[in-house]
Amino acid sequence: NNTLANAICMPDVLAKKGYNTFFIKGASLNFTMTGKIMAQHSFKELLGWHELKNIPGIKKGNGWGISDNSLYEIIKQKLSQLAKQDKPFLAVITTLDTHFPDTFFDNKCTREFNDERDAVKCADKMATDFIKWVQKQDFYQNTTIVIVGDHINNSVSHSGDEIFNVIINPVEGLQKQPHKWTT
Repeated sequence: NNTLANAICMPDVLAKKGYNTFFIKGASLNFTMTGKIMAQHSFKELLGWHELKNIPGIKKGNGWGISDNSLYEIIKQKLSQLAKQDKPFLAVITTLDTHFPDTFFDNKCTREFNDERDAVKCADKMATDFIKWVQKQDFYQNTTIVIVGDHINNSVSHSGDEIFNVIINPVEGLQKQPHKWTT
């Protein structure tokens, strides 16, 4: 039952600086107490499987919840709404299509391998398309995109002992600093 209530997390810092905070996950917010943890750490709006499943056009993905394709469509609408407000925002998205053990292959993609690699390739394309969409938006100039994996390994590859992470459009002039962190 430890939700790290006393930890200082990025959304806590940003909320104190006036950011709108939004969290969306294709799976249930009840899984691993995600909803409770995110609410304790300053996320003002939370959406998960139970809040999303009845939206017209939503497609179920793997056993965890809605498909990444559906999630990206929802988040595009939400980002467009947030960008119209006169406040900076933090939007966190948790996708599912490549989550082990139940990867989901979206039929909008084509199969090449006939195994889990197809789901990864498809999810990569959808993530790329989403990033390209963000980069075309008026708000992109002042937006940093951070992509972070949630496991060291998955059903398709093993990357050693580091969790995948990449930063797109970071603030210029920052110096790399070693520190302990967790997703």
